[in-house]
Amino acid sequence: MDEPLSNLDAKLRHSVRKDIKKLQKDLGMTVVYVTHDQTEAMSMADLIILMKDGHIMQAGTPQELYNAPQNTFAAEFVGAPPMALVDGGVIAGTDHAHKVGLRSEHVKLVDAGQGRISCTVSESEYLGEETHVLLDHPNAKGLVVKLHGFSSLKEGSTVDINFEDSALHFFDRDGNRMN
Repeated sequence: MDEPLSNLDAKLRHSVRKDIKKLQKDLGMTVVYVTHDQTEAMSMADLIILMKDGHIMQAGTPQELYNAPQNTFAAEFVGAPPMALVDGGVIAGTDHAHKVGLRSEHVKLVDAGQGRISCTVSESEYLGEETHVLLDHPNAKGLVVKLHGFSSLKEGSTVDINFEDSALHFFDRDGNRMN
């Protein structure tokens, strides 16, 4: 059976990234690599300059951009899936004037009535090792929970989610990091 073209394309991209990184290391040279593909940037770079409309939005290591985005643009651009943004006030103890960022790996499903936010399942993406369950909430964008293996959650069902306060990122009304 032939391998799907998308798998071959992904393998080729991975191989090229690996080869470029090895060549750069072997030659001991600085390389400026321009890409719109965040996977390339995250996997190949020692330092990333994230730009929008000709302006630097954030500069730092891949870990810094992922773990401490300096603005909502970086938060929504870096990561697969990207960071979810929730209107302040939806989460008890947060300010209505702020946006609250949350990465999918910190979101957990809990029993009905036990969560901090109730959402509606909009879609499930089965990816083999895990399923990304996309969630709708009127005051949130990009909420996703990652579940191990296959999930049979049905579209339209209501779920409650929970997360630790330490996983939250806070942005002001202009979209700039506060913490």
